[in-house]
Amino acid sequence: MDAPLYNRIAELSAAAYPLHMPGHKRCADFLPKDLLAMDLTEIAGSDDLHAPSGVIADAQQKMAALYGSDECIFCVNGGSSGVLAAVLGTCGEGDTVLTVRNAHKSLQNALILSGADAVYAAPPVSKYGFALPITPEIIENSLKNDKSIKAVFIVSPTYEGCCADVEAISRCVHKYGKILIVDETHGAHFPFDDAFPVNASRLGADISVQSWHKTLPVPNQCALLNINYGNVDVERIKRAFSMVTTTSPSYILMGLMDYVRAYYTQNGHIISDYAKKMTQITGQLDGLRCLAPFRTDRFDISKITLTANCTQSTADIANMLRDAGFELEMTGIHHLVAMTSPADRCDMLDRFVKALEDIDRGLAYKECGTDVYAEMPVSEKINQRKVFYGQKRQVPLKKALGLTAADFVTPFPPDIPVIIAGEKISAQSIETVVKYADSGAEIHGLNNGKLYIV
Repeated sequence: MDAPLYNRIAELSAAAYPLHMPGHKRCADFLPKDLLAMDLTEIAGSDDLHAPSGVIADAQQKMAALYGSDECIFCVNGGSSGVLAAVLGTCGEGDTVLTVRNAHKSLQNALILSGADAVYAAPPVSKYGFALPITPEIIENSLKNDKSIKAVFIVSPTYEGCCADVEAISRCVHKYGKILIVDETHGAHFPFDDAFPVNASRLGADISVQSWHKTLPVPNQCALLNINYGNVDVERIKRAFSMVTTTSPSYILMGLMDYVRAYYTQNGHIISDYAKKMTQITGQLDGLRCLAPFRTDRFDISKITLTANCTQSTADIANMLRDAGFELEMTGIHHLVAMTSPADRCDMLDRFVKALEDIDRGLAYKECGTDVYAEMPVSEKINQRKVFYGQKRQVPLKKALGLTAADFVTPFPPDIPVIIAGEKISAQSIETVVKYADSGAEIHGLNNGKLYIV
């Protein structure tokens, strides 16, 4: 059949076991099989996502109860649409958003659409080059120094599974009378079992976003927007949500989220058994030397983050795992990320651990140096809308030192910018982009070695 995309999807879906999103892992047998029968539109009795008053409203309220929020909205355009709605629903021209540098590019798009100014705070960084959670102290210092900040945007958990002290950050943000938005896209599974960290809504976040498709058995684009009353204009957030969401929302996606919530609520032992399995695997991985597991005090055990303390490149290690039958979520410069979900087969997780042990024994140990990317705060306030609509030209990356970036330069995955539009380009950021490119990562915002500058 002359269908190149379809043919490639069929080829890739059979090539290796998926230790990446989406969380159904192509084997969630408990899900309904006849999805076409679920593909409805707004007919009598099906309700309307843009003005829910029936079954959608009921399903969303049950989801809100699960997360401990006052309201929950089904996002069928992924967590990105939730982030857009959260920012557009709280901030506009003349407002300032304090955000972390390790925010997904959807936050940058939200800043462009809202017209709000941005102040970027740099979180701590591990010696392996990836961002750790922002701290309450960094947030408080920024709030003290800039009275114009209206909302604070943080990421917890990070792409690697590290969680911030959301409760302490919430107290700090609310002490200054600001709004706290939490990108919790990688923590959709948190409310289902006490083995996972407490979710952001229960820790005081005003708005939080969860991408169900990342860690739960549902298709891509399934996500939630959770809202707590008191500090935000809920109706404005709903209007913003309606602006960035399709007028033909998928009943398949909404229905499956409702179904999975009910299924796991009624069969809590399934998530509990999964959590026990991941705790067991965590203990087994502690025996690795070259592919040492990375964890922090507040860590999500569903993530397997491995640091490469060896002479072999991470790209080579990913290829070894691919040859062993496993496809990872992400290959960084000095670390690798595997994503699991309750839909993972225990026998395949055991085989993955065995493959890691075999590979680890064949690697030569080398202590990872600290000459890796360290995120820097952006000293100036940036209006991303002005940068987006301003004049720009292309220059070679290696000749961009000291110039002002006019676009984001973002390795994919994890889709987190190394270079922020509107900031002065540093030697360190150029070096980091080169390292990502050399490692084989796809770099968005870099075309034939050139990037846009103001």
